[in-house]
Amino acid sequence: MWLLFAGLGLLCAVFYGLSIAYTKGRYGVDPMAFVAFWMSGTIFGLSVLLSAAYSKGMFDFNSFRATPQLIILLPLAGIIVGTLLNVSIPLALAGAPNPGYVFAIAACAAPLIGALSVHLGVAEGHTLTPLNWAGLVLLPIAVLLATFKT
Repeated sequence: MWLLFAGLGLLCAVFYGLSIAYTKGRYGVDPMAFVAFWMSGTIFGLSVLLSAAYSKGMFDFNSFRATPQLIILLPLAGIIVGTLLNVSIPLALAGAPNPGYVFAIAACAAPLIGALSVHLGVAEGHTLTPLNWAGLVLLPIAVLLATFKT
């Protein structure tokens, strides 16, 4: 099921990336204005989705047994990191010569997440082989090469 959600996320990221560049180039929409309208729709959509899922018993808030520190830190991290993510990507898309470059650079998070997941022990039963390490190192190099002008 995770592959289906990853594919859906991919399609949504493509639409998002092209939408910001298209509306800026075609209609002169400021990227921050785009974000404001986009996020208002996102907040509404998430509210409806989470309410429906909760009412159907698809998840249980009571299962979240965290320390008071975690209850404070999770929303705080969401506010800080979520805001930075949702502001930096549109601004980068608006200024990039090709919107694909922004997502190629952002995709370099994958090797970092992969390596850190193994290191932090969240990738159960997975170790990094020399071939895995080669892939993790080559991705950022390939991205840098793709962004150079000829």
